[in-house]
Amino acid sequence: MANAVSRPKPPPLFRTYRMLGRASTVVSVLAVIWIVVTLVSGIQFAQGLQKSNIGKGTHFSLELTGSSVQVSTSLAINNSGYLAASGLSTTLAVYNATGLLLGQGGSSGLTIPGGGSAQIPFSFAVNISAGNPAVVSLLTHPEVLALKGWVNLTYGYLFPVSLVVNQTYDWGAPFQGLALFFGSPYYSDGHVIVNVTVAFSNQAPIQLNGTLALTLTSSSQATCGTTSFPVSLVEGARYNHTSAAVLIPSCSLSGGSVVGTFSGPGFSFDLPSEPIP
Repeated sequence: MANAVSRPKPPPLFRTYRMLGRASTVVSVLAVIWIVVTLVSGIQFAQGLQKSNIGKGTHFSLELTGSSVQVSTSLAINNSGYLAASGLSTTLAVYNATGLLLGQGGSSGLTIPGGGSAQIPFSFAVNISAGNPAVVSLLTHPEVLALKGWVNLTYGYLFPVSLVVNQTYDWGAPFQGLALFFGSPYYSDGHVIVNVTVAFSNQAPIQLNGTLALTLTSSSQATCGTTSFPVSLVEGARYNHTSAAVLIPSCSLSGGSVVGTFSGPGFSFDLPSEPIP
């Protein structure tokens, strides 16, 4: 029987080329699978963000510092997809009812693993000393504030995702409903005295600890007298106290006004002036 003729082996270069072709096919298939998984997971992540309660139920905490109110809050973000959300940067801006920007804060460089969640902190200062009536009124009046958030990230290290969040926040004022009541002037030990009653409620997420000093002025802004009130009030509590002010005899309060200054350790700011009836 004749010997079988052996097939010649392909040259080494051909074998190498064939191996590279197979490897390239495997890599291409894996790449397609990765892109498909990333797309599906990214869509789940984006849909989850759109349907989530981002910004809803936002709670602010306040701290009085200098002549500003330091506002802190956090934004909850859930990653409902399979892959990590990296390079996450966020910005949160707060506007009053007229559209005035009160402050904004943000963070960057965060990563949320697949199936995970994160609380993104924000902090910014609202300067009260600037004297803007729209800002100062937040001390004494409730208001519906507008929250606008921007979320930018890269999903699966491939696809950029951007989201804009719009929500509202019911602001409660620390000196909400501030009202002043004046008694009739009377003489005592040779001095002209008037009793001043201060009433308000603390509807802000802060405990008020300090001194409320009142300056009573005439229609020409001359100082007629002063008085002060110690304040220690938790959130939701009401304040109603009376204090006597010693007046300058020749100074008339008719047509005048009252300026209140609230001060304590590390802070001091003026409240909106109130007319004297």
